[in-house]
Amino acid sequence: NGGLVGENGAPGINSDIITVDGDRAFVLRISEHKPEAVKPLADVQEQVKALVQHNKAEQQAKVDAEKLLVDLKAGKGAEAMQAAGLKFGEPKILSRSGRDPISQAAFALPLPAKDKPSYGMATDMQGNVVLLALDEVKQGSMPEDQKKAMVQGITQNNAQIVFEALMSNLRKEAKIKIGDALEQQ
Repeated sequence: NGGLVGENGAPGINSDIITVDGDRAFVLRISEHKPEAVKPLADVQEQVKALVQHNKAEQQAKVDAEKLLVDLKAGKGAEAMQAAGLKFGEPKILSRSGRDPISQAAFALPLPAKDKPSYGMATDMQGNVVLLALDEVKQGSMPEDQKKAMVQGITQNNAQIVFEALMSNLRKEAKIKIGDALEQQ
């Protein structure tokens, strides 16, 4: 917790000590302050145009992808993809532990039927709209010692939860009497 001193944050003023992680802390120093202002249109006109064009293109890509997705799910995907000048890339194997948006979207899709992929849509990390075809799901395997360790961890966690609940309940409900021996100390 910390804050900068002064409403406008005058240059040369340090913040309070800001603790971030137990033994780690830092202090901010204001070297310059510019009041909030609106830039002239002439200075930002090109940026605004580029942003508007990008947003419109992104919206159109999503609309087109949704239309293709409807066709794919209806079984008319090959013709629709060819008419749009698109094709699926090379198949990739994705891991459930993948944190990228494509992996997350693929694992959210329903399981594919035999010889019939499950289709979906996602946005990759670069902001591109991507159509997904889930062809196959392979069940993972876990070594026996890892299963045992997981069961042991869950058991210990459950025991800890029960113990904490018991202690919490005892603190709320129990009446504690201090004996004579303890009072004499």
